[in-house]
Amino acid sequence: MLSRKWISDTGVFVMAAENAVHFVDGEDDILADAFRAEASGRLIGVRNDHDITEDHAVIVEPTPEDFDLLGREFIGQFFLLFSEDERHAVLFTAAGEYKLIAGPLPFLRRVFPDLSAQKREFIEFKNEELSYPHTAWVELVLENAVRFMDWLD
Repeated sequence: MLSRKWISDTGVFVMAAENAVHFVDGEDDILADAFRAEASGRLIGVRNDHDITEDHAVIVEPTPEDFDLLGREFIGQFFLLFSEDERHAVLFTAAGEYKLIAGPLPFLRRVFPDLSAQKREFIEFKNEELSYPHTAWVELVLENAVRFMDWLD
């Protein structure tokens, strides 16, 4: 999920956003509302890590209360949250500094009312992050996150 093939096959779009911690500043309400309005069914949260030693998934409803549960369940971990139809997703990346939000345009517009402003904000965040000492890997993943939003150009 969130591979270039999945994006192409499903016809979804991707946006990137800063992610200091999961669900900050009312983000749980915004995402829950977007999932509830645009996706059908429950949501599935799974760990997203390169060294997973056990299967772990949580099934939740798109409510702020269940998003609180997700935040506690996956505290300090990176995870993927997606709808049962697999067309709406949020990937809390292994890099930890950003997340990718994917779905049809109405879903993304519920999360980010001004998509162009969100892209500019993320590029500013990326440039600030890269102004500090960093590894080549950090630069690569942040540049890749920006490329996910090339469809806005």
